[in-house]
Amino acid sequence: MFGTKTSGTKSQVTTHQIGEYLKRLNWNEFKEIPEESEKEGLVVTGWMGQGVLIDPMVEKHLIQFRALKVASAPPDSTPAARLNNLLFALAGLNHKMLMGTWYYDRKDGEVGLSVCVPIHDGLSFEAFEHCLTTVLMPQFMVFGPQLRNLIAGETSVEAILD
Repeated sequence: MFGTKTSGTKSQVTTHQIGEYLKRLNWNEFKEIPEESEKEGLVVTGWMGQGVLIDPMVEKHLIQFRALKVASAPPDSTPAARLNNLLFALAGLNHKMLMGTWYYDRKDGEVGLSVCVPIHDGLSFEAFEHCLTTVLMPQFMVFGPQLRNLIAGETSVEAILD
């Protein structure tokens, strides 16, 4: 499903290819950004106000899809009990997920979602579409508001995980 292998050749995933795939999904607002440490760069886009980063890491044979800043719980201004609840909820969500990982950045309080898949033999449009529209987007669209409510003290861990 993931690769596009033909006749034993390896296909490189590029930001141009990602841009073309996004266009096929009628998702035309994106920017290709070069990275100094990598030759392939990355793509930044958004969906319904949610920042999404797509980073082909050819040297690691992976592509990463990240929903950025789904929620925020700065460690210096979020009550400890709410941080504990957030981390417990993220652990529970990660346990239930088959693909992807919720993360918390303790430096700035960012809560995000990351999905990585192999690209040894390229990346088919179908695999790209699956990762973006079936795995990443539904997770942050459903759980993003719930996690923000949890951080605000307006819901419980149990309500999110049940």
